[in-house]
Amino acid sequence: MLVEAASSNTNDLLAAVGYAKTVASVVSMSWGGNESRGQTFSDSAFLETGVTFLASSGDSGAGVEWPSSSPNVIAVGGTQLTVAAGGGLAAGFTETAWNGSGGGCSTVEAALAFQKLFLPASPVCRNRAVPDVAMSGGDASYVAVMISLQGGWGGVYGTSLSVQMFAGVIAIANGIRGNALSGTLAGLYTDASGDPSSTEYLANYRDITGYYPGERPGSFLMAKGWDFVTGLGAPLANSLVFGYLAHQ
Repeated sequence: MLVEAASSNTNDLLAAVGYAKTVASVVSMSWGGNESRGQTFSDSAFLETGVTFLASSGDSGAGVEWPSSSPNVIAVGGTQLTVAAGGGLAAGFTETAWNGSGGGCSTVEAALAFQKLFLPASPVCRNRAVPDVAMSGGDASYVAVMISLQGGWGGVYGTSLSVQMFAGVIAIANGIRGNALSGTLAGLYTDASGDPSSTEYLANYRDITGYYPGERPGSFLMAKGWDFVTGLGAPLANSLVFGYLAHQ
């Protein structure tokens, strides 16, 4: 279901979210803006039993946006997918970081206890860090979209695409479970166990460690395990859905 706000004003956007959470178990937000001190008073808008909230981390590289920095929201960054020889995602495809994927250390939101174990030593981050996960959203793996009144077919990319993909992963898990997930953000980290070489991590995430060939790296360095560009990495949806998410 597509829910449109009356305007891009924050109050109107939150009103749209308020409606969306009454009709869905997964709310994907493809919007964001600069952080402000007052945002913490609105974080409660993303608290609803049985509803998972997700937000795009932004498309301008290093930098933190709200609501993706909210402690009640899963922040989704972007990766680049390149198809295998012969097409498709057969053996041989590659997935790298997209330098437009938003991320960084919040200047407003307090640290998340379950996230501290994952954060790299440099740069030091003592607050909420973004993103949490990443999915295909770079300009090398755009999707074709038809907008009949705006020129017809066009290629669309960005973390607004990535966040909808991960929302789909959560929705599939809800369908398998027969009821909606709660507390999903903390669970994603618990399931990764804090060790990028652990069985749990390798079973549920693809560790993204490099940038797209020929693409100028972003401000943040890629790292083994969690980083400020792709978070925990790209979810291995088949394992994550039928494993942790299906039995949480």
